[in-house]
Amino acid sequence: MTCCPYCGSPITLASAENIYGRKGFGRVWICTKYPDCDAYVGAHQNGSPKGSLANRQLREWRQAAHAAFDPVWQSGKMTRNAAYKWLSQQLGISKSQTHIAMFDLDRCRAVVELMQSYEKNEL
Repeated sequence: MTCCPYCGSPITLASAENIYGRKGFGRVWICTKYPDCDAYVGAHQNGSPKGSLANRQLREWRQAAHAAFDPVWQSGKMTRNAAYKWLSQQLGISKSQTHIAMFDLDRCRAVVELMQSYEKNEL
């Protein structure tokens, strides 16, 4: 990941203070055109990205996907590992590719729809 997928500009590893306005949030990979281009993703302590760069719309869909999916394993109905295995099977992708932080808009929407259907069938 060296260029922003939205505007093609270089990306850089920076303090998350640039995004959140205060210290203590670690680092982010961020488009050098920020804030005009609102693409960024958090970084692990070793500097590796936690996912793929996302603009505001994609970040919101990823949050919605997590909000819809995470209760399945957080409730104890399944282990986290089993829940992600189930999700990978439902989406028809390998478990190694089943990371919401890597999903695009369509896949996030699919997770939200899948979980709405799952909830209806669980009731």
